[in-house]
Amino acid sequence: GPAGSGEHLRQQRTPLVDGLAHGERRWFTMAPDAFQVLRSKAEAAETLEPSSAFVFFESQLEELIEDLELGSSKLRYKEGTQRPGDVVFVPPQTIFTHLTYADAVSVRGLASSAADAADAVDARLWAPHLGAIPDNVAAAACYGDRGGGGQLFDARGAQDAVRAGMAHPPIRDPQGDQIVAMTNSILPQIFPSEKHRDGLAAGALADCAGYRAVAGFLDGSQCLQHARPCARALGVEDADWM
Repeated sequence: GPAGSGEHLRQQRTPLVDGLAHGERRWFTMAPDAFQVLRSKAEAAETLEPSSAFVFFESQLEELIEDLELGSSKLRYKEGTQRPGDVVFVPPQTIFTHLTYADAVSVRGLASSAADAADAVDARLWAPHLGAIPDNVAAAACYGDRGGGGQLFDARGAQDAVRAGMAHPPIRDPQGDQIVAMTNSILPQIFPSEKHRDGLAAGALADCAGYRAVAGFLDGSQCLQHARPCARALGVEDADWM
């Protein structure tokens, strides 16, 4: 959204995940129980009237802190600035609002559980059975040759990593072999250079970072198999890519 845009204070039943790709955004969140206490005090003082996010952050928030002791032990809240690469997770029922400081582009979605988040990430990393290349095979970009002269993508490496993580992998998978050959053939046509290929790998790593921000761990998703190869392929294995 453009600078100055935002939402009034609101609440939703499902968790919210927001990953910022460009711009800057300020967030305010508060647990529902604490907000009920605040609203009771605010109604008596007539200080918490419906307003835009801009008005809330520019004037209302300061008044609530000074007049109603917002931020005290019984009225705790969280506030922070989201910058490109930051993923914000808002738990269900949480009261929140945000204000865009600089023109922003973000990817936003709902996840009812960590398992749902894992399914969404896995569908992007390696799920060729879903039938969409490159949307479902991004992990192949993390196993290609980086020395030059070799193949840009290695779908076999991605498939083998997934199979290694299975409790009971199939012994023989002719269809899987066909998918590997097809993926290795199609991906270079869409991503013809190392720069393009590494962009796909960076997206896969970003998906895993987002999943970890939601779930608190990598277990339960293909990220457990693919995250480190992706980081190693991009030369950030020792960096705090999370």
